Amino acid sequence: MVPEDQPEEVIRRKHSELSPYLNERTRRMWAATEAHELGFGGVSIAWPGRLH
Repeated sequence: MVPEDQPEEVIRRKHSELSPYLNERTRRMWAATEAHELGFGGVSIAWPGRLH
């Protein structure tokens, strides 16, 4: 389990498990959902382009 103060690692783990099943549209929807959950500044953490 990753501590809540390291959301980037949690998102990176989720992305690595989901990415084989996501197309461009669903990848953007997933990233938007993660960013919304994180609140202010969430887009800079959750955007999939940063996770590769």
